[in-house]
Amino acid sequence: AEPGGRSAAGLATDLIAGREYVALCVFKDNPGGPEHFDLGMYSAISVHGPAVAQQARPRTDAVIGRDYAFAYPATLSPGRHTLAFENHGKVPHEMILMRLRKGITTDSMLNVAKTNGNTDALIDDAPGLLIAQPGKSSAGQLEVQLLAGREYTLACLFSDSTNAPPHIALGMYGRILVTGSLGH
Repeated sequence: AEPGGRSAAGLATDLIAGREYVALCVFKDNPGGPEHFDLGMYSAISVHGPAVAQQARPRTDAVIGRDYAFAYPATLSPGRHTLAFENHGKVPHEMILMRLRKGITTDSMLNVAKTNGNTDALIDDAPGLLIAQPGKSSAGQLEVQLLAGREYTLACLFSDSTNAPPHIALGMYGRILVTGSLGH
Protein backbone atom coordinates (compact mmCIF):
# COMPACT_ATOMS: atom_id res chain seq x y z
CA ALA A 1 0.00 0.00 0.00
CA GLU A 2 1.15 3.53 -0.71
CA PRO A 3 1.69 5.81 2.32
CA GLY A 4 -1.68 6.63 3.87
CA GLY A 5 -3.39 4.26 1.44
CA ARG A 6 -4.90 0.83 1.35
CA SER A 7 -3.79 -2.13 -0.76
CA ALA A 8 -5.84 -2.76 -3.88
CA ALA A 9 -5.43 -6.50 -3.33
CA GLY A 10 -6.24 -8.92 -0.55
CA LEU A 11 -4.99 -12.24 0.70
CA ALA A 12 -7.45 -15.03 1.46
CA THR A 13 -6.46 -18.11 3.44
CA ASP A 14 -7.93 -20.62 5.85
CA LEU A 15 -6.27 -20.13 9.23
CA ILE A 16 -5.77 -23.25 11.33
CA ALA A 17 -6.74 -23.19 15.02
CA GLY A 18 -3.79 -23.54 17.36
CA ARG A 19 -1.32 -22.19 14.80
CA GLU A 20 0.50 -18.88 14.78
CA TYR A 21 1.02 -16.73 11.69
CA VAL A 22 3.24 -13.71 11.08
CA ALA A 23 2.43 -10.64 8.98
CA LEU A 24 5.56 -8.71 8.03
CA CYS A 25 6.81 -6.06 5.62
CA VAL A 26 9.88 -6.83 3.49
CA PHE A 27 10.15 -3.37 1.88
CA LYS A 28 13.15 -1.10 2.41
CA ASP A 29 13.17 2.71 2.40
CA ASN A 30 16.33 2.62 0.27
CA PRO A 31 18.42 -0.16 -1.34
CA GLY A 32 21.02 -0.25 1.46
CA GLY A 33 18.55 0.18 4.30
CA PRO A 34 17.03 -2.41 6.61
CA GLU A 35 13.85 -4.25 5.73
CA HIS A 36 10.83 -2.83 7.52
CA PHE A 37 10.36 -5.99 9.63
CA ASP A 38 13.85 -5.38 11.07
CA LEU A 39 12.50 -2.01 12.23
CA GLY A 40 9.57 -3.70 14.00
CA MET A 41 6.97 -3.82 11.21
CA TYR A 42 5.58 -7.27 11.92
CA SER A 43 2.80 -8.81 13.95
CA ALA A 44 1.98 -12.29 15.21
CA ILE A 45 -1.53 -13.65 14.68
CA SER A 46 -2.61 -16.48 16.99
CA VAL A 47 -5.63 -18.51 15.90
CA HIS A 48 -7.95 -19.74 18.65
CA GLY A 49 -11.45 -21.14 18.84
CA PRO A 50 -13.61 -23.29 16.59
CA ALA A 51 -13.53 -23.09 12.81
CA VAL A 52 -15.84 -20.58 11.16
CA ALA A 53 -18.09 -21.74 8.33
CA GLN A 54 -16.44 -20.98 5.01
CA GLN A 55 -18.12 -18.63 2.60
CA ALA A 56 -18.49 -19.53 -1.06
CA ARG A 57 -15.35 -18.42 -2.86
CA PRO A 58 -15.39 -16.75 -6.25
CA ARG A 59 -13.98 -18.45 -9.33
CA THR A 60 -10.24 -18.95 -9.02
CA ASP A 61 -7.68 -18.47 -11.78
CA ALA A 62 -4.80 -20.92 -11.34
CA VAL A 63 -1.15 -20.03 -11.84
CA ILE A 64 1.11 -23.09 -12.02
CA GLY A 65 4.82 -22.81 -11.28
CA ARG A 66 7.26 -25.25 -12.83
CA ASP A 67 11.05 -25.30 -12.90
CA TYR A 68 11.42 -22.52 -14.45
CA ALA A 69 8.22 -21.27 -16.04
CA PHE A 70 4.61 -20.37 -15.27
CA ALA A 71 1.40 -21.74 -16.81
CA TYR A 72 -1.40 -19.19 -16.42
CA PRO A 73 -4.30 -17.54 -18.23
CA ALA A 74 -2.73 -15.19 -20.83
CA THR A 75 -5.74 -12.87 -20.81
CA LEU A 76 -8.27 -12.06 -18.14
CA SER A 77 -11.25 -9.75 -18.03
CA PRO A 78 -11.15 -6.62 -15.89
CA GLY A 79 -12.58 -6.79 -12.39
CA ARG A 80 -12.10 -8.82 -9.24
CA HIS A 81 -10.11 -12.05 -9.60
CA THR A 82 -8.79 -14.63 -7.18
CA LEU A 83 -5.41 -16.11 -8.12
CA ALA A 84 -4.22 -19.41 -6.67
CA PHE A 85 -0.60 -20.58 -6.98
CA GLU A 86 0.47 -24.21 -7.30
CA ASN A 87 4.11 -25.30 -7.44
CA HIS A 88 4.57 -28.33 -9.69
CA GLY A 89 8.35 -27.91 -9.59
CA LYS A 90 11.10 -29.51 -7.53
CA VAL A 91 12.28 -26.30 -5.82
CA PRO A 92 10.43 -23.53 -3.92
CA HIS A 93 8.84 -20.83 -6.10
CA GLU A 94 6.98 -17.58 -5.63
CA MET A 95 4.48 -15.78 -7.80
CA ILE A 96 4.79 -12.00 -7.62
CA LEU A 97 2.09 -10.08 -9.46
CA MET A 98 3.04 -6.61 -10.72
CA ARG A 99 0.86 -4.11 -12.58
CA LEU A 100 2.98 -2.26 -15.11
CA ARG A 101 2.62 1.44 -15.82
CA LYS A 102 0.55 2.30 -18.90
CA GLY A 103 2.56 1.71 -22.07
CA ILE A 104 5.12 -0.56 -20.36
CA THR A 105 5.34 -4.21 -21.38
CA THR A 106 6.85 -7.19 -19.63
CA ASP A 107 9.51 -7.39 -22.37
CA SER A 108 10.51 -3.73 -21.93
CA MET A 109 10.71 -4.18 -18.15
CA LEU A 110 12.92 -7.28 -18.56
CA ASN A 111 15.22 -5.36 -20.91
CA VAL A 112 15.68 -2.68 -18.24
CA ALA A 113 16.30 -5.38 -15.62
CA LYS A 114 19.03 -6.99 -17.80
CA THR A 115 20.99 -3.72 -17.66
CA ASN A 116 20.42 -3.37 -13.87
CA GLY A 117 18.19 -0.37 -14.57
CA ASN A 118 15.45 0.95 -12.31
CA THR A 119 12.51 -1.41 -12.87
CA ASP A 120 10.60 0.13 -9.94
CA ALA A 121 9.88 3.15 -12.15
CA LEU A 122 8.09 0.84 -14.61
CA ILE A 123 5.80 -0.80 -12.06
CA ASP A 124 2.54 0.90 -11.11
CA ASP A 125 1.71 -1.52 -8.28
CA ALA A 126 2.69 -4.92 -6.90
CA PRO A 127 -0.60 -6.21 -5.50
CA GLY A 128 0.88 -9.30 -3.90
CA LEU A 129 2.83 -12.50 -3.89
CA LEU A 130 2.24 -16.13 -3.09
CA ILE A 131 4.86 -18.72 -2.14
CA ALA A 132 4.66 -22.50 -2.50
CA GLN A 133 7.00 -25.33 -1.66
CA PRO A 134 7.68 -28.07 -4.24
CA GLY A 135 4.56 -30.11 -5.02
CA LYS A 136 2.34 -27.84 -2.89
CA SER A 137 -0.14 -25.02 -3.29
CA SER A 138 0.29 -21.68 -1.57
CA ALA A 139 -1.50 -21.43 1.76
CA GLY A 140 -3.45 -18.41 0.54
CA GLN A 141 -4.97 -16.92 -2.57
CA LEU A 142 -4.47 -13.43 -3.96
CA GLU A 143 -7.63 -11.39 -4.45
CA VAL A 144 -6.98 -8.54 -6.87
CA GLN A 145 -8.89 -5.95 -8.89
CA LEU A 146 -7.51 -6.13 -12.45
CA LEU A 147 -7.69 -2.92 -14.47
CA ALA A 148 -8.89 -2.87 -18.09
CA GLY A 149 -6.26 -2.40 -20.77
CA ARG A 150 -3.33 -3.06 -18.44
CA GLU A 151 -0.50 -5.58 -18.51
CA TYR A 152 0.49 -7.51 -15.40
CA THR A 153 3.78 -9.36 -14.98
CA LEU A 154 4.24 -12.60 -13.04
CA ALA A 155 7.74 -13.27 -11.70
CA CYS A 156 9.68 -15.58 -9.41
CA LEU A 157 12.71 -13.88 -7.86
CA PHE A 158 13.89 -16.89 -5.82
CA SER A 159 17.33 -18.38 -6.48
CA ASP A 160 18.31 -22.00 -5.92
CA SER A 161 21.48 -20.93 -4.08
CA THR A 162 23.40 -17.77 -3.25
CA ASN A 163 25.44 -18.15 -6.47
CA ALA A 164 22.54 -19.12 -8.75
CA PRO A 165 20.66 -16.62 -10.90
CA PRO A 166 17.13 -15.66 -9.88
CA HIS A 167 14.42 -17.82 -11.44
CA ILE A 168 13.18 -14.86 -13.52
CA ALA A 169 16.56 -14.90 -15.33
CA LEU A 170 15.92 -18.59 -16.13
CA GLY A 171 12.61 -17.73 -17.81
CA MET A 172 10.22 -17.85 -14.86
CA TYR A 173 8.07 -14.87 -15.73
CA GLY A 174 4.86 -14.26 -17.60
CA ARG A 175 2.38 -11.61 -18.71
CA ILE A 176 -1.34 -11.33 -18.26
CA LEU A 177 -3.21 -8.90 -20.48
CA VAL A 178 -6.47 -7.53 -19.13
CA THR A 179 -8.86 -7.18 -22.06
CA GLY A 180 -12.49 -6.28 -22.51
CA SER A 181 -14.56 -4.00 -20.35
CA LEU A 182 -15.73 -4.35 -16.78
CA GLY A 183 -18.81 -6.54 -16.50
CA HIS A 184 -18.43 -8.19 -19.94
